[in-house]
Amino acid sequence: MLHNNIDRFRRGLVLLFMLLIPVAFDNSVAESSGDARWYMLHWTALILTAGYLFQKNGPLRIPAIVLIIAFLLALAAESMAWSVNLYKSWWSLKHATGYAVLFWFVYVLRGGLWWRALLWTVAWGAGFNAALGIAQANGIVLFGNYFEQSCVPAGTLVNKNLLGSYLVVTLPAVLCLMISSRRWMARISAGAVLAAGVIALIYVHSIASWIAALIAGFFLIAWSFRSRRVVVVAVICMAVICVVFVGTKKMKQSEIRYAFNLNGLAIVKDHPQGGVGLGAFKTIYGFYRNAIIDTPAGGFSKTTQPSRIHNDLMQAFVELGVAGGLTYIAIFVVLIAMAWRVGTAMSMCLISGVIGLGINSLMDFPLQLPMAPITLSVFAGIITGLYVNKMGARLWNIPRYIYALLAMLAIVGGLFIFQDDWNRRVGSQCLRASMSLCLDGDKERALANLEQSFDYYPWNSRLYEYAVISK
Repeated sequence: MLHNNIDRFRRGLVLLFMLLIPVAFDNSVAESSGDARWYMLHWTALILTAGYLFQKNGPLRIPAIVLIIAFLLALAAESMAWSVNLYKSWWSLKHATGYAVLFWFVYVLRGGLWWRALLWTVAWGAGFNAALGIAQANGIVLFGNYFEQSCVPAGTLVNKNLLGSYLVVTLPAVLCLMISSRRWMARISAGAVLAAGVIALIYVHSIASWIAALIAGFFLIAWSFRSRRVVVVAVICMAVICVVFVGTKKMKQSEIRYAFNLNGLAIVKDHPQGGVGLGAFKTIYGFYRNAIIDTPAGGFSKTTQPSRIHNDLMQAFVELGVAGGLTYIAIFVVLIAMAWRVGTAMSMCLISGVIGLGINSLMDFPLQLPMAPITLSVFAGIITGLYVNKMGARLWNIPRYIYALLAMLAIVGGLFIFQDDWNRRVGSQCLRASMSLCLDGDKERALANLEQSFDYYPWNSRLYEYAVISK
C-alpha cells in the first residue's frame, strides 16, 4: 500500500513539474529562462529518487536505451576528472542527471492515462508559449512584461530560435491528442493549441526550426504510408530542403557557425578520448578560435565569446569525446527504432517531434537549455514504456540495498545541491544587478555588486567574464 502511494505521489509530482516548467521564469538573475527551470529539475529529480527509501524488492524490465543513457551519464561524470572548467561540468552534470532521472520515472511509472495527462501538460506549455510569442510578435504586452525577452517572439524562452525548437518537439504530441481524443472539447482544445503553435512557428522566422518541422512532417507522412519507397522519397526531399534553406541563410551568421564547427573538429582531434569536459566548450574555444579557420569578430572577441557551438551533436563530441558523441547518436537511433516497432499513433507522433528536435539541434543549441531536453526526456520515457509494454525487455533483479543507497544519496546529496543552487541564485541576482548598473554607466556600484556576487557564489564562471568586461 505504501509503495502504491509513493508511486501516486511521484506521478503527481511529475505532472506538477510539467505544469509549472513552461512558465518558470526568474528575471532577477542573469539566466532568467534557464536557472529557475534547472533548479526545479534538480529538486524534482531528488525527491523522486528519495522515494526509493520505501521501495520493495522486485524485478525491473531494463531495455537497451536505459543502459545507453546510463553510459552517457557515466561519461559525463567521468569527464569531470579532466575538465578544463570543473564548475561548468558540475553545473551541467546536475542537469544531465535530472534529465536522466525524469526519463527513468516517466518510463517505470508507465500507464496510458498518466501518459496522456503528461501530454496534456506538454500541450499546455506549447499553447501558453505560442500565445505569448504571438503577442510579443505583435507588440502586445502581457503580464506586465514580466517575461521580457532578448529576441522576440520567444514566449518564456528568451530567444526566438529556442521557442521554435520547443514548438517543433511539442506540436506533434499536440497533434496526437487532437486525433486520438474522443471528446470533442478535447479535440477543439488541442486543435487550437496546434493552430497557435503553427502561427508562432511562422512568426519566429527560424530557418533551423522550419527545416526541422518539415522533416518531422515528412517522417509522419512516410509512416502513415508504411512504405519504404515513401521513406526514401521523403529523405531525398528533406535533403533538398536542407540544402536550399542552408544555402539561402545569411552568410555572416553562417560563417561564424561554420568556424565554430570546423574549429570544434580541431578540439575533438586533440581530445578524442574524453573530450574537454561537459559544459566546458566556452572555456576551451578561445585557444582554438583560429585552429582551422579564423573565427569572425562577431563570433569571438573580448565581449563576445561563444557558450555553444550551435550544433549540439558537435558539442557532444567536443565535450565528451568520440565515445560521448557516438552514444549521443545512439540514443536517437534506438528511440527511432523502438517507436517504429511500436507503430502506434502516439509513438510515431512523439518520435517525429524527437526527430525534429534532433535535426534542429544540428543547427542550433536547443539541448543546451532546459525546455527542449525536459520534453525530450518525457517523450523518451513514454516511447520506452510503449516499447516494453509491447515487446518486453530483460528482467533485472535489483537488490533492496541498491534502492536504499540511491535514496540516501538523494537525501544527503540533495541537501548539498539545494544549498549550492540557492547560493548560486543569490549570487546571480547580484550579478544581474551589476550587469544593469554597468550598462547605466555606474561602474562603482557595478563592481560592488560583483564583489557581493563573489562572496555568495565564487564558482559562477559568468561572474569572472562580466568582471573583466565591466572593468
